[in-house]
Amino acid sequence: MLDTFPYSGGNTTLAALDMGIPVVTLAGKRHSERTSYSILKNLGVESTIAENEQDFIAIAHRLATDPVFRESVKNEIQAGLKDSPLVDMDAYVRHLEQAYLRAAEEKKLFSVPAGKLPAGELKALFHEALRLHQANQLPEAEKLYRRVLEDQPEYAPASYMLGMLLKAQGETTPARSCLDLAVRYAPRYADAWAALGRLDYAEGRYVEAVDAFRQALGIKPKSIDILNDLGLALGYLGQTEEALDTLRQAVADMPNDANSHFNLGVIFQKLGQVNEAIAEYGCALMLQPGNADACFNLGVLLQDFGQGQAAAGYYRRVLELQPENALAYHALGEVLLAGGKIALWLENFRQFERHCKPGLQLALYGLVAFQYLGATKEGERYLNGLLKGEYPPKDNDDLLDGLSQLLYLLLFFDVDGRQMLPLYERYNLALKQAFPERIIFLKYANLERSVWVTFQVTCAIMSWAK
Repeated sequence: MLDTFPYSGGNTTLAALDMGIPVVTLAGKRHSERTSYSILKNLGVESTIAENEQDFIAIAHRLATDPVFRESVKNEIQAGLKDSPLVDMDAYVRHLEQAYLRAAEEKKLFSVPAGKLPAGELKALFHEALRLHQANQLPEAEKLYRRVLEDQPEYAPASYMLGMLLKAQGETTPARSCLDLAVRYAPRYADAWAALGRLDYAEGRYVEAVDAFRQALGIKPKSIDILNDLGLALGYLGQTEEALDTLRQAVADMPNDANSHFNLGVIFQKLGQVNEAIAEYGCALMLQPGNADACFNLGVLLQDFGQGQAAAGYYRRVLELQPENALAYHALGEVLLAGGKIALWLENFRQFERHCKPGLQLALYGLVAFQYLGATKEGERYLNGLLKGEYPPKDNDDLLDGLSQLLYLLLFFDVDGRQMLPLYERYNLALKQAFPERIIFLKYANLERSVWVTFQVTCAIMSWAK
């Protein structure tokens, strides 16, 4: 059966599955577009969930023409109807009870105390602010949130929503003040605690982030998102065993959550447990075939183990999903050049230039590519830009990676020492700012690997140029 879109099936989907009929659905973003998706995920039948229209057509065609696949889907349906969260009535009742308790708690949280404005008028103002916020009319929404707070400074939901609005606009300091007020006046406001934790996490305040996430989990102990947040924050602090336990709990509570498997893979990869990392990334991709981060990290693992061809396949998949992913172009270029595939390496550079805005990784690639081609003028354009700092890095990791490569490459150019000094100073400052135990998603190569790859690349260029 082909599910409808954008309004997904509910009872119709359940009735078809109850009769063992496969259902192909296209997962959207809104609740009404994801009902069948949720049913199939909980049933454990994910092979008929499409990420886009092309996948939807391909799955439907395969069901119609491949009897082995069709039979395997039917078997998954039968197994799910016997033993899955969808048919676990005891768990359903427990979750319903918890929902009632949360609703009662939220009713207390969202109750409006007496103020200058009548309660009805204040609620109407707040709901209008929410509507404007959802419609992305942020200045108008901000004005109404502030009007509500002028009358009711202790109304935590308004403080929380204003904090989220300001955070989205990059105004992190006032956003933090609003979120602090929300948890001060409503200590059991889990969403506000989680938002504070994410703000701390984004700013590198991992100790504070862990504390906030623990507060949120004390209120919502089964929140998969907060478990993932806490696991990653613990990992950044170097508390890897506790991070593993937290993320394993997330996977156990929701085995079909791709993000939990991916984050668990990140921790395993940080610990050097390669097989475990590959297994978790594989699970993430099985659950979410369009997970570009999982593809990239698998490429990094395979590249580090000398499996360049397999790594290149994952990097290409990343570029299919994200044609403007500069890191994937750069990593694919390393693999192609190391394998002596110069024509493909140069074509990859042309695609890099075509699809990506000027940036640090593109400039480094261009510097080496034009050196190989003997295109002095074009190479000097990138070289001068790099020396002047015209290619801003995405973050400190990108800066460290890029500078380590640039400083080595410049050994092969006639560059005045006075021009080199500012680069060394930037590199030294970036090193001081780097947190030694920080976990990254391995989208950025570590410094030793960067220098070694750059050395190999430069040597290869020199030998081929001869």
